[in-house]
Amino acid sequence: MTVVVNLHRRRHDPADLTRYGLTEIHLPVRDFTAPSPQQLDDGVEAIQEAVAGGGRVAVHCGGGLGRTGTLLACLLVDQGLPADDAIDKLRTLRPRSVETAGQVRAVKAYESRHRTG
Repeated sequence: MTVVVNLHRRRHDPADLTRYGLTEIHLPVRDFTAPSPQQLDDGVEAIQEAVAGGGRVAVHCGGGLGRTGTLLACLLVDQGLPADDAIDKLRTLRPRSVETAGQVRAVKAYESRHRTG
């Protein structure tokens, strides 16, 4: 792992990040809410850049369901899946992902903002 996308409100200890050679992308989001449109854009871009550069990425929040699921669903939307299919896929892999109606709306809004054609 080379990059940690941290959606929790607390940052990681910089000494720990340095010790393990990790880069933190900190996008603080309150529990049970959705990341902002800018945070979703920044998170998807950070994941894509890290992977394109040969990096490995971990995404986390508190429980790894709501905020994390929302960002990962947007990544799937960016890769061409419709929002509902992206959410369904995540929920198959990790039940209860994208926990709230607001998080579902955020994924659908991301799809609307990034839809081509």
